[in-house]
Amino acid sequence: MAMDDLKVATGGDQEKAHEMLQFHSFHLNALNEMTEKAGEIKRLINLYHGKNKQLFQKRAAAFLERPVEKSLLPQDVNATLYCVIAKAFFPFTVFAHNEEISEGMPKLIQAINREKLREFINDLDSSKFLSALQRDCLKIYPRIFDAELPIRPALFLDLIGNTEAEKAATRVSAQDFLSIKDLYKDVVEILSRQLLLVAGINNLLHRGDANSFKAIDGGTLRGLKKYSEKALSEKFKYLDDCWFKIDMDAYNLDMRNAIAHNNVNYSGVDQVITYTPGGGRLELGTDKAMTFLEFMRLLLVAFREMHGLHHVIKSLFYYKYLIHDREAAK
Repeated sequence: MAMDDLKVATGGDQEKAHEMLQFHSFHLNALNEMTEKAGEIKRLINLYHGKNKQLFQKRAAAFLERPVEKSLLPQDVNATLYCVIAKAFFPFTVFAHNEEISEGMPKLIQAINREKLREFINDLDSSKFLSALQRDCLKIYPRIFDAELPIRPALFLDLIGNTEAEKAATRVSAQDFLSIKDLYKDVVEILSRQLLLVAGINNLLHRGDANSFKAIDGGTLRGLKKYSEKALSEKFKYLDDCWFKIDMDAYNLDMRNAIAHNNVNYSGVDQVITYTPGGGRLELGTDKAMTFLEFMRLLLVAFREMHGLHHVIKSLFYYKYLIHDREAAK
């Protein structure tokens, strides 16, 4: 079935189909290797949060198969962390997209007024927002291995470009939807908070102040604090001419709301999810349906969006350690 889909996607070019299948097999082999090390990866991430940074560097070096990094400076410990993340979660991510963000962020930061950027970093640091957001992102990463089996068919959809997952009757996994559903909800909750960073940088680029939003519907939002209080569905409209290309396919708010309010039912026989976005009210809500494969594709895309925005967190930390903190110490 996979080869048939590839032949259609490549217009009958069997050689190209075979190359694409080899590419997919390479990712699955990497996924097999990392899944076997899932416990080690989780322990490594927990070590990063601990006080013994030397032990973290030692264990990370063993995982990365390289000499131990002796520096315990925060920027060097952070660099090791993101090397671990890059290797461990490579099978789930799109390298070119993440590389584009990593390379583009320093150039973007250079275009921002230094004093206004300093104020933005100070606010993120004093509120502990940036460190708390990083911690919550890092909690998600090990959990993605809990869903690695049903994610595999969703990874195949990368090749054929069939994001609608039309083969609804195809049984993709014996794993139950109910054991994974909260992972999607939690990823979207983090995405909602990550958008605050996107908004702050956007405001700095367009209006020279992280708290200055474009007037919407005759009114102006009073700062990032007010933005953080907005519902996720409302946040997108304040990102005018946004520097970050948001993947709206990651944000199925109806599914997120249905999971949050326990308005979901799952049929393990045909692997179809029935959910009611507006359920729980006095009047009956309208049901929607999604195949398990479509849901796994949704989870994968949302995880990739979170991972991409985590590169923004990484870049802001590097700026803080290498430039912001050094200037403040003078």
